[in-house]
Amino acid sequence: MSSGSLWLAAARRVHKGLRHLAALVVPPRPDASRARAVLSPEAWPLFSALSAVDQQHALCVLDRLSGQAIPISAPLAQAALLHDCGKAGAGLNVFWRTASVLLKAVGMLSRLAIPSGPRWRVQLYRQLHHAERGAVLCEQAHCEPATVALVRWHDRTPPGAGMVSIQDLELLQAADEAC
Repeated sequence: MSSGSLWLAAARRVHKGLRHLAALVVPPRPDASRARAVLSPEAWPLFSALSAVDQQHALCVLDRLSGQAIPISAPLAQAALLHDCGKAGAGLNVFWRTASVLLKAVGMLSRLAIPSGPRWRVQLYRQLHHAERGAVLCEQAHCEPATVALVRWHDRTPPGAGMVSIQDLELLQAADEAC
Protein backbone atom coordinates (compact mmCIF):
# COMPACT_ATOMS: atom_id res chain seq x y z
CA MET A 1 0.00 0.00 0.00
CA SER A 2 1.40 3.40 -0.95
CA SER A 3 1.81 6.17 1.60
CA GLY A 4 -0.97 8.13 -0.14
CA SER A 5 -3.42 5.26 0.22
CA LEU A 6 -2.34 4.76 3.84
CA TRP A 7 -3.17 8.39 4.57
CA LEU A 8 -6.51 7.96 2.82
CA ALA A 9 -7.17 4.90 5.01
CA ALA A 10 -6.20 6.98 8.05
CA ALA A 11 -8.63 9.73 7.06
CA ARG A 12 -11.39 7.14 6.61
CA ARG A 13 -10.59 5.69 10.05
CA VAL A 14 -10.88 9.14 11.61
CA HIS A 15 -14.23 9.55 9.83
CA LYS A 16 -15.35 6.14 11.13
CA GLY A 17 -14.16 7.19 14.58
CA LEU A 18 -16.32 10.29 14.48
CA ARG A 19 -19.32 8.17 13.43
CA HIS A 20 -18.49 5.81 16.30
CA LEU A 21 -18.46 8.72 18.77
CA ALA A 22 -21.79 9.94 17.44
CA ALA A 23 -23.21 6.43 17.90
CA LEU A 24 -22.18 6.53 21.55
CA VAL A 25 -24.45 9.53 22.03
CA VAL A 26 -27.37 7.88 20.24
CA PRO A 27 -26.58 4.15 20.11
CA PRO A 28 -27.82 2.37 17.00
CA ARG A 29 -30.29 -0.43 17.42
CA PRO A 30 -29.17 -2.93 14.80
CA ASP A 31 -31.73 -5.32 13.40
CA ALA A 32 -30.04 -8.60 14.24
CA SER A 33 -32.66 -10.71 12.46
CA ARG A 34 -30.67 -10.46 9.21
CA ALA A 35 -27.59 -11.77 11.00
CA ARG A 36 -29.55 -14.63 12.59
CA ALA A 37 -30.73 -15.69 9.14
CA VAL A 38 -27.13 -15.91 7.84
CA LEU A 39 -25.23 -17.31 10.83
CA SER A 40 -25.33 -20.78 12.33
CA PRO A 41 -26.33 -21.18 15.98
CA GLU A 42 -22.65 -21.81 16.79
CA ALA A 43 -21.51 -18.61 15.03
CA TRP A 44 -24.30 -16.40 16.39
CA PRO A 45 -22.54 -15.73 19.74
CA LEU A 46 -19.58 -14.25 17.85
CA PHE A 47 -21.84 -11.65 16.27
CA SER A 48 -23.83 -10.99 19.42
CA ALA A 49 -20.60 -10.35 21.37
CA LEU A 50 -19.82 -7.38 19.11
CA SER A 51 -20.66 -3.89 20.33
CA ALA A 52 -23.80 -2.32 18.85
CA VAL A 53 -21.61 -0.08 16.69
CA ASP A 54 -19.63 -3.07 15.39
CA GLN A 55 -22.85 -4.99 14.73
CA GLN A 56 -24.14 -2.01 12.74
CA HIS A 57 -20.86 -1.94 10.79
CA ALA A 58 -21.08 -5.69 10.07
CA LEU A 59 -24.67 -5.33 8.85
CA CYS A 60 -23.59 -2.42 6.63
CA VAL A 61 -20.89 -4.64 5.09
CA LEU A 62 -23.48 -7.38 4.49
CA ASP A 63 -25.88 -4.84 2.93
CA ARG A 64 -23.13 -3.54 0.61
CA LEU A 65 -22.31 -7.06 -0.52
CA SER A 66 -25.98 -7.97 -0.94
CA GLY A 67 -26.44 -4.92 -3.16
CA GLN A 68 -23.91 -6.23 -5.69
CA ALA A 69 -25.08 -7.33 -9.11
CA ILE A 70 -23.76 -10.84 -8.42
CA PRO A 71 -25.08 -13.20 -5.75
CA ILE A 72 -22.80 -13.61 -2.75
CA SER A 73 -21.81 -16.94 -1.27
CA ALA A 74 -22.84 -18.06 2.20
CA PRO A 75 -19.22 -17.93 3.46
CA LEU A 76 -18.88 -14.36 2.18
CA ALA A 77 -22.12 -13.30 3.89
CA GLN A 78 -20.96 -14.92 7.12
CA ALA A 79 -17.54 -13.26 6.87
CA ALA A 80 -19.25 -9.89 6.38
CA LEU A 81 -20.92 -10.34 9.75
CA LEU A 82 -17.94 -11.88 11.56
CA HIS A 83 -14.88 -10.16 10.06
CA ASP A 84 -14.33 -8.04 13.19
CA CYS A 85 -15.34 -10.62 15.80
CA GLY A 86 -11.71 -10.71 16.97
CA LYS A 87 -12.21 -7.20 18.36
CA ALA A 88 -15.05 -8.22 20.69
CA GLY A 89 -14.03 -8.16 24.33
CA ALA A 90 -10.55 -6.88 23.48
CA GLY A 91 -11.14 -3.34 24.72
CA LEU A 92 -10.57 -1.86 21.28
CA ASN A 93 -12.45 1.40 21.51
CA VAL A 94 -12.46 4.15 18.90
CA PHE A 95 -9.23 5.64 20.30
CA TRP A 96 -7.22 2.42 19.81
CA ARG A 97 -8.70 1.75 16.39
CA THR A 98 -7.92 5.25 15.15
CA ALA A 99 -4.46 5.27 16.74
CA SER A 100 -3.59 1.98 15.06
CA VAL A 101 -4.56 3.25 11.60
CA LEU A 102 -2.58 6.45 12.11
CA LEU A 103 0.45 4.53 13.40
CA LYS A 104 0.21 2.14 10.45
CA ALA A 105 0.15 5.12 8.09
CA VAL A 106 3.50 6.30 9.45
CA GLY A 107 4.98 2.78 9.57
CA MET A 108 5.08 2.48 13.35
CA LEU A 109 2.25 0.10 14.22
CA SER A 110 4.05 -3.22 13.82
CA ARG A 111 7.06 -1.87 15.75
CA LEU A 112 4.99 -0.68 18.71
CA ALA A 113 2.46 -3.53 18.94
CA ILE A 114 3.52 -6.30 21.34
CA PRO A 115 1.50 -9.15 22.94
CA SER A 116 2.52 -8.34 26.52
CA GLY A 117 3.87 -5.33 28.32
CA PRO A 118 2.41 -1.87 28.73
CA ARG A 119 -1.36 -1.76 28.13
CA TRP A 120 -1.12 0.70 25.26
CA ARG A 121 1.23 -1.58 23.32
CA VAL A 122 -0.99 -4.62 24.00
CA GLN A 123 -4.04 -2.73 22.69
CA LEU A 124 -2.18 -1.95 19.49
CA TYR A 125 -1.21 -5.63 19.21
CA ARG A 126 -4.84 -6.70 19.66
CA GLN A 127 -5.96 -4.32 16.93
CA LEU A 128 -3.16 -5.44 14.62
CA HIS A 129 -3.99 -9.14 15.13
CA HIS A 130 -7.79 -9.03 15.46
CA ALA A 131 -8.26 -10.81 12.13
CA GLU A 132 -6.26 -13.85 13.25
CA ARG A 133 -8.06 -13.92 16.60
CA GLY A 134 -11.38 -13.70 14.75
CA ALA A 135 -10.41 -16.57 12.44
CA VAL A 136 -9.58 -18.76 15.44
CA LEU A 137 -12.94 -17.90 17.01
CA CYS A 138 -14.69 -18.76 13.73
CA GLU A 139 -12.87 -22.10 13.58
CA GLN A 140 -13.97 -22.84 17.15
CA ALA A 141 -17.55 -21.99 16.15
CA HIS A 142 -17.30 -24.53 13.28
CA CYS A 143 -17.64 -21.93 10.52
CA GLU A 144 -16.87 -23.08 6.99
CA PRO A 145 -13.18 -22.97 6.03
CA ALA A 146 -13.95 -20.29 3.42
CA THR A 147 -15.51 -18.06 6.08
CA VAL A 148 -12.52 -18.60 8.38
CA ALA A 149 -10.12 -17.69 5.55
CA LEU A 150 -12.05 -14.52 4.66
CA VAL A 151 -12.07 -13.39 8.30
CA ARG A 152 -8.35 -14.18 8.63
CA TRP A 153 -7.36 -12.16 5.55
CA HIS A 154 -10.00 -9.41 5.47
CA ASP A 155 -7.52 -6.69 6.42
CA ARG A 156 -4.49 -7.73 4.36
CA THR A 157 -3.34 -9.70 1.31
CA PRO A 158 -2.84 -13.45 1.78
CA PRO A 159 0.70 -14.69 1.15
CA GLY A 160 -0.34 -17.29 -1.42
CA ALA A 161 -3.00 -18.05 -3.96
CA GLY A 162 -5.56 -20.66 -3.02
CA MET A 163 -5.74 -19.63 0.64
CA VAL A 164 -8.95 -17.69 0.01
CA SER A 165 -11.19 -16.70 -2.88
CA ILE A 166 -9.51 -13.52 -4.11
CA GLN A 167 -12.77 -12.30 -5.67
CA ASP A 168 -14.67 -12.75 -2.39
CA LEU A 169 -11.82 -11.20 -0.41
CA GLU A 170 -11.74 -8.12 -2.66
CA LEU A 171 -15.52 -7.76 -2.36
CA LEU A 172 -15.32 -8.05 1.43
CA GLN A 173 -12.46 -5.56 1.69
CA ALA A 174 -14.22 -3.01 -0.52
CA ALA A 175 -17.48 -3.31 1.43
CA ASP A 176 -15.61 -3.09 4.75
CA GLU A 177 -13.79 0.04 3.59
CA ALA A 178 -17.03 1.62 2.35
CA CYS A 179 -18.77 1.11 5.67
